[in-house]
Amino acid sequence: MEAYQDYLSILDVEPTNTKAWAALEELATAAEGASGLAEPAAARALSDARRVHRDRGELELVLRLIDIELAVVADEGRRADLLLEKGRLLCEELLDEDRGGECLRQVLALRPDDPGAQDMLAEIDRIHSNWESIVEKYVDEAKHQTERQLTTSLYVA
Repeated sequence: MEAYQDYLSILDVEPTNTKAWAALEELATAAEGASGLAEPAAARALSDARRVHRDRGELELVLRLIDIELAVVADEGRRADLLLEKGRLLCEELLDEDRGGECLRQVLALRPDDPGAQDMLAEIDRIHSNWESIVEKYVDEAKHQTERQLTTSLYVA
């Protein structure tokens, strides 16, 4: 069994294990580790680990796993896929449009016609240019709601 599999197994059970994270990140930067992590089996294992952590809601850990794979992957298509995944996660789940937008622009540098990155960047631009009317809409809807929980969620949104 490859060393990365051991560390991913530890992180599956103990997602905040700093030693396992440090070892995995060190593997990504070490020449011999990087070549092992760049193999298709490692890419599948990292993808599976990301899915598990995403299902658990451990989104910051998913970002770390994407960054580890980005450190070793040489294929531009795979890099673009990972950056798109990271951009989506940042924009849609973590509401970090600045970092997400940067990832999406990197996708377009690698794949200029990527429809996913183009659509997400267009949506970010649309929201930024219309933020006042969007806020006004939510506040207006919240004022007219009688259900307390829905009113609160509209104010928070």
